Amino acid sequence: MSAQWPPAQLSAQLGYYLIGTVLLCWVAVWNGYPLVFPDSGAYIRAAIEHHNLADRPIYYSIFIALIHLRLSLWPVVIVQSLIAVWIIAEALAVFAPRTGLWGRLGVILFLAVATGLPWVTGEIMPDFFAPLLVMAFYLIVVEWDRLGWAKRLLLFGFLCVAQASHYSHVMLTAGLMAVAVFLGIVLRQKLSWRGLGLTALATLSAIAAILAVNYAERREIIFAPTGNVLLVSRLLEYGTAQDYLARTCPTHPYRICPYVSILPHRVTDFLWRDDSVLNRLGGAEAYRDEAGSLARAIILDAPLRHVALAANATVAQFFYFPTGFGNDVQGPGQKVTEMIHRYFAREAPSYDASRQQTGRLYRERFNALHVPVAYGLIGANLVLLAIAALRRNGRVVFLLLVIFAALIGNAFLCGAVSSSDGRYQSRMILLLVVGLMPLLPGGIFGWPGAAHRPNGATQLHG
Repeated sequence: MSAQWPPAQLSAQLGYYLIGTVLLCWVAVWNGYPLVFPDSGAYIRAAIEHHNLADRPIYYSIFIALIHLRLSLWPVVIVQSLIAVWIIAEALAVFAPRTGLWGRLGVILFLAVATGLPWVTGEIMPDFFAPLLVMAFYLIVVEWDRLGWAKRLLLFGFLCVAQASHYSHVMLTAGLMAVAVFLGIVLRQKLSWRGLGLTALATLSAIAAILAVNYAERREIIFAPTGNVLLVSRLLEYGTAQDYLARTCPTHPYRICPYVSILPHRVTDFLWRDDSVLNRLGGAEAYRDEAGSLARAIILDAPLRHVALAANATVAQFFYFPTGFGNDVQGPGQKVTEMIHRYFAREAPSYDASRQQTGRLYRERFNALHVPVAYGLIGANLVLLAIAALRRNGRVVFLLLVIFAALIGNAFLCGAVSSSDGRYQSRMILLLVVGLMPLLPGGIFGWPGAAHRPNGATQLHG
């Protein structure tokens, strides 16, 4: 915020950020404590106990540790909500520059009531980064000229942290860079070389940071140490792993062969059950080498079948977006409960009495609204895409195609490659609201002279 702004404008900005942050914190406040997921315990533990995680980067743990300082998890919710409000404000400034304070707050209110966004910002998980990094990517790569250097550097820093917080975020951003260049050529959309370069630098920085901590822990250069195990578990859920092993175990003595008759068809049963086959094999660390060779062999044994299965899983994940997935009661044996009682003992009574821990979140009631709204947003974005194409509004077409590419890419990474989980696509619904921002009063689709950008050869400018 600039000290040179008129007092009224400064007050409006402060009001937007204050009210917007409160609106996105409401679910955690209503719950009585920040929401948690089973994985939240691992994230809380990692930075406090200086324990690098095998199945996820440590950087979200560091991010929240710098905020909670082992005093309270509430500041994490506040900061996550504030970051979301900031990125949304930057998107509104680009796509609906003439929308006033009440219009901008109306967008936040809609997101807070009709979508699962406050369930994501109010949870101790890195999921809130996913849709915001797509927006940050778009702003840097496409709207470079509308950003000052301070905003560019802030968005660059955000992209570094967001990507380093989860393996899928790195892959999603890399895919979006390829999609943006392709669409830029096809649609003759003006992109920024410096924006693409800065995004690539953020991606390389995140990869280097992940490799560095994995090397420090293992003395090996590896990106996702247990990624192969996760892939095998997905192939088990497809059923192709069982089929392949039933045929090849008589001649290929895989370590997993003695357990073929009891191999599960659910990712969670293979990965997380105390009596799982994976634990009998010594755990993910002990099994990751064979998992890599086994996964390759299974996929190459029937590549077209796996393409079809991956496509079906991607479509299923794309349309699977219930709010509050995984926000179940966490028993005393769960790691997250143990971590909160150990390191945030003063807050443990609030955690134990929270709606989540007492089974009173009533997620089905919220999903009675959120799920139909999400379908409606998908439909509205498709209609706007068709209208923008007919009107030759390249800027809006490009925005919507990038959004759908992000939604499809997220569905593929989380549904086809990883375990299908409702929270993966639910967190991305924010992007569908961004896609409709050009229709707001003062939006780039509605006021004369702003809908069209000059046509010509594809421009990658600096």
